[in-house]
Amino acid sequence: MTRSPLAQGGAPRALAALALIVALAHAPFLASSLEDIDSVNFALGVRDFDVAAHRPHPPGYPVYIALGKVATTIAGFGVDAPPSVIEAKALAVLSLLAGLLAIVCLYGVFACLGEGDRESDRAPWRSLDVSAIAATAVAASCPLFWYLAVRPMSDLPGLAIALMAQACLMLAWWRQRPGTDGDSRLTAAATATSGRMIVIGAFLSAISIGVRSQ
Repeated sequence: MTRSPLAQGGAPRALAALALIVALAHAPFLASSLEDIDSVNFALGVRDFDVAAHRPHPPGYPVYIALGKVATTIAGFGVDAPPSVIEAKALAVLSLLAGLLAIVCLYGVFACLGEGDRESDRAPWRSLDVSAIAATAVAASCPLFWYLAVRPMSDLPGLAIALMAQACLMLAWWRQRPGTDGDSRLTAAATATSGRMIVIGAFLSAISIGVRSQ
């Protein structure tokens, strides 16, 4: 992957533009009803978490349900609407926000695959990588990604936190690559930074099971 010389500060602007396009294209079409059995089970779990009663279906998605409870409380504040409508909207908004987060994490993963100076203090995703932006845009425009960003389901929240874990682990891998002189030895600072990313990535991997075990 090629890294653009325009780059300093270019990546945040490009990602913000891509995220804005996705947000504007999805906001008018957020689900306003619980359209299938899984989304109904998720809404029931938000009301009263009980996996044995399929509220929601096993394995339970406890982290997702906790996020859903917070989102539903916020969405229902001062709103006069049936609970199912509030729950559908709240969970759909969670999916859209997760989609925007997934875009940022996708770029982080792709940017780590590009050329970069390991000895630099800057993480690779802080600079604009044109190939990584293009790959992120292609992934975000995938019909399945696009469709799931408006559904009251756990698919995109699960993808987003999995990508967060991958981005951390990819940064650790990027930090450990040999330098431009072929020297694979790490400084103490690089070792510490890489180690932190491995721990954070492992922690997020564990948390992701509670969002979507698949």
